[in-house]
Amino acid sequence: MLASIVTTFLRVRRLLPRTKPGAFTSDLLKRFAARYPGIAFELVEDLHLKATLSDQRPTELYLGNLYAGYCSHPEFKEILVEQYLSFLAAQTEPQIELLPKNIVPIVKDAAFVIATEQQLKERGVEAKHSLVHEPYNEVLTILYGVDSPASFRYLTPDDLPEIRLDGQALRSLAAENLKHILPEIRIERNGGLSAVSAGGVYESSLIVVDDFWKKERFEITGEIVIAVPARGFLFVVDSAQAPIVLALRNTAAKIMRTEQYPMTDHLFIRKDGHFVVLGRCDGR
Repeated sequence: MLASIVTTFLRVRRLLPRTKPGAFTSDLLKRFAARYPGIAFELVEDLHLKATLSDQRPTELYLGNLYAGYCSHPEFKEILVEQYLSFLAAQTEPQIELLPKNIVPIVKDAAFVIATEQQLKERGVEAKHSLVHEPYNEVLTILYGVDSPASFRYLTPDDLPEIRLDGQALRSLAAENLKHILPEIRIERNGGLSAVSAGGVYESSLIVVDDFWKKERFEITGEIVIAVPARGFLFVVDSAQAPIVLALRNTAAKIMRTEQYPMTDHLFIRKDGHFVVLGRCDGR
């Protein structure tokens, strides 16, 4: 039952995009270059461009939010792209103001942080330009991003003196900001499984929004159990329904193996206001 529900959910999700990430990125690269001939645009990878104006430091352009909006509403592609273009020129100014209201939490698997920092080290990037992060549990890590209308970048240690925040204060601010920038959160409930949609980018980040995790929201009698097998995926089940928990574990492993941006096949259970790893023998 659960497998068929998840299969249907995945099929619906994959019908939404009209263009693959690579083609989408290439199309925007051409359009950006045509609109702003004075800016040198470079393709880094899918949904990631680099923009350089004269001798200024390059600006990283992450198109994940734009692509997620397009996937959710393909019919609004031109409007979304024009909105992005209207902000793009400002992103190449030498000094971009770091606004606390734009800081959001990014929940990733710890392996992502290890791999990213290794790549930065190999490229000779100084520690002050690495990533601000803190462990959430033994599997998940919280990073922080600066999410502006036209671009996204990760918060670095070099930014901390400017915002004068760290630790719990930074996490609380980021979680509150996230609630204001997210599109409408949708919960599709069927057969004991709840699939949460929040634009395709920030689903896993909802983990740190404490007031979202109410049992009554998901019609749960036991404890809240979740899976975040890949970016854009967040499933919720009831710990009291052991067969569904087991089925979700198997489904999470499958999604992790097949999706482009995998995270973890671990399940997590909410205990004392915090998600901890659900043991392989727990919940069956």
